[in-house]
Amino acid sequence: ILVLEKERLSFVDFGIIGMFDEKMKQDSIDLFSGIIKNDMALITMALVSMGMDPTDIEILKIDLEKAIQDITSE
Repeated sequence: ILVLEKERLSFVDFGIIGMFDEKMKQDSIDLFSGIIKNDMALITMALVSMGMDPTDIEILKIDLEKAIQDITSE
C-alpha cells in the first residue's frame, strides 16, 4: 500500500490475479478504517463481509483487539 498526496492510498499488486470490485473496495476501506479507529465491530463486519466465517464473533473481536494492540504498540 502506498500513501499518496491528498490522503489517497494506492494498492500495489505483485502478480496476484483477481477482481477488486466495488464491494471488495468498500470492504477494504471499512477494514482499514476500523483499524485506524480501533473499531473492532467495523473490522469484524468487514472481515465477515469479505468471507470470514462468523461462527464466533465475540472471540474474533477479542482476538482482533489483541492483534491490533500488538501492531499499534510497536
